[in-house]
Amino acid sequence: ALPVVATSATQGYGLVELLPGAIERNFAIAIHLSLALLISVNPRSLRLLAVAVALHAAINCLALASLNAFRNVWVVEGVIAVVAVALLASAVRLVRRFRR
Repeated sequence: ALPVVATSATQGYGLVELLPGAIERNFAIAIHLSLALLISVNPRSLRLLAVAVALHAAINCLALASLNAFRNVWVVEGVIAVVAVALLASAVRLVRRFRR
């Protein structure tokens, strides 16, 4: 893969146009970490796995719906950020409760 600077130069994108994607990747990692924490409460539970899969699908649908509704990438990133922070906080609280 080409470095970001080389790619942006060859494709005509500035770093500002690439910023939303970089921010989104960080929130996506937080969402995936939250779902992994949820499953770690009981790794053998198919119910928790189903909940994690359903949450992932719901978040994807929410991101697409917000993009269609607002047509602004920064609003979509804000929606994803709120969901990621809320999900991560909930997952950490759940793990702390079950680890005691």
